[in-house]
Amino acid sequence: MRNRKNIWIKEDKRFSKFEKRIKIPDSNLKDVEWVFLKELKDFNKIPPSKGVYWIWTNEPLTHLFHKPSKSLPKKTKLIIEGKEVEGEIIYNGVAQDNIQTRIKNYHLNAKETNTISGIGVDIYIGGKVISHKKKVISDKKEDKVPYIENGRIRTKEDIFKLFLSNEEKEFIKKYDKGNIHFRNGINIFELKHKKYFFIVFYIGNLKSESYMSFIEKRWREDNTAYPRLCSYSSGR
Repeated sequence: MRNRKNIWIKEDKRFSKFEKRIKIPDSNLKDVEWVFLKELKDFNKIPPSKGVYWIWTNEPLTHLFHKPSKSLPKKTKLIIEGKEVEGEIIYNGVAQDNIQTRIKNYHLNAKETNTISGIGVDIYIGGKVISHKKKVISDKKEDKVPYIENGRIRTKEDIFKLFLSNEEKEFIKKYDKGNIHFRNGINIFELKHKKYFFIVFYIGNLKSESYMSFIEKRWREDNTAYPRLCSYSSGR
């Protein structure tokens, strides 16, 4: 039994040495391609392939889905349309099917009725929730809800600290008790978002699912940078 155990310990050591030699992007994504999403046609510049991606914006988001003890990515400045704009990476993930589809249909040009998991920013005001959506607030203390100002959202006053549209504010004013949910994804061309900049960094045409998952997790760990809209320190 001891010899059998040693086989896997040796393999683990070999794998650990191999991991240290694997290259991943730096904190500023210096060698990673990116696209500025100004018009709908710009989504077509993102490859329809497997890969990894990061979403950057200067939108003033205030909530996060992981514990505040985890550091957020450092603010970075990009030159956009001739101007220096400061923003941050708010999400990074893996597309094991199609980066373009995932970014366009589920994250940044999503319909309000989208049932596939996407970034949680906008309040869902469409009525009954018939699919999985992240909760903004819940009557049940054991339910996972986002953090704001170092604590979880528990009151109507906490909800008003979110980045909200006038329509969302009116919806929240009527809130008494129960659950409020986020939409799955946003539409960057809607009034709430269209004055802000959204950029997607991406590495497409990857084949190895192990490498994609490694980049996603290791980029966060190496840079002590956990994007605010990622629900977990690793994984999607």
